Amino acid sequence: MTEVVVLAAGLGKRLSSASPLPKWLTPISSEVCPGTMQLDALAGTDVGRVHVVVSPWAHEVASFVEPWRDRLDIELVVNEHAADRNNWFSLLVGLDSVAAHRPGDVLVFNSDLFAPVAWFEALVADLRAAVRPAALAIDPARGRTDEAMKVSLDPSGALVTGIGKVGIDEPAGEYVGLAWWSAPAAVEVAGVLRGFLTDAARVDNWYEHGIAEHVAGGAAYEMVATPAGPWVEIDDPADLEAAREIQVAAGRG
Repeated sequence: MTEVVVLAAGLGKRLSSASPLPKWLTPISSEVCPGTMQLDALAGTDVGRVHVVVSPWAHEVASFVEPWRDRLDIELVVNEHAADRNNWFSLLVGLDSVAAHRPGDVLVFNSDLFAPVAWFEALVADLRAAVRPAALAIDPARGRTDEAMKVSLDPSGALVTGIGKVGIDEPAGEYVGLAWWSAPAAVEVAGVLRGFLTDAARVDNWYEHGIAEHVAGGAAYEMVATPAGPWVEIDDPADLEAAREIQVAAGRG
């Protein structure tokens, strides 16, 4: 059974002027936040436990998930280093939580990814159907800005050959913050991230640096194209406005 990790320990500094809440709970409307859409999509599947990685002070998350517990098995996992290590450590904490509970294949959500529920449902199904040991959700129509998490693909367009905000000379798309690992691949990428613990230069790395090392070491990552339709990673007030436009078009809340 697929386990799920939501990386919800980010500080959201660029959003602090718009909302004091964790990024996963950023209010898109009175009834909707990124967590609403993600959990609603997962509640219609047969996934196992949802391991939500949070900062030590994210008390609002506990209240938010309570109504969902009759539809999903949710565990809050505290990242004690949310303030001094980047999101690679949150992913490692989440993968360790999965390994301690029920090792298996793993879906990972960035907490700031916002899209309609049907978009998430379709993409989750496609990722879980991947035939390679790991898969990344990629929008082939995007990935040309400085802030984009760009990817390169092999000549067939099926396999990821590189990922990063820099160093990708000919981007073939943008990684959207939703990934899948088979059980063995999850163990491998956790091992890569664990190596960051003893290297002070890695403290500010993203987990995508770990993916890049995993790929460079020979791991096969399938390219899974995003469904048609809008999505946004909410990093700043402009992204928040884009999310609100998506929500209005979807007719939600």
